[in-house]
Amino acid sequence: MAQSYYRDNWIQEKIDIISGQFVPNDVVSGWFLMDSFWPVGAMLGVYAFLCLKLGPGFVESRKPLKLKGFALAYNFIQVMLNGWFVWLVGLKEP
Repeated sequence: MAQSYYRDNWIQEKIDIISGQFVPNDVVSGWFLMDSFWPVGAMLGVYAFLCLKLGPGFVESRKPLKLKGFALAYNFIQVMLNGWFVWLVGLKEP
């Protein structure tokens, strides 16, 4: 009995801490998706359903795509861009 009380008290304490983080803010109150958690929660739920249920069922009978050339080009572009960024940062260092 005492263990259940402490567990419930601990859970309620954590819920209070988390709910205290969701304080309305006048700056973002009119922004898209900032008035409530429910639109974002619904999008996360739909995304999880698509990734975990619908997506795997859709692609299980399909052949994999051959993306070796695309992957090589993408990786080459990424290496060049990152090298360019490093070079730009190196120019600004004293």
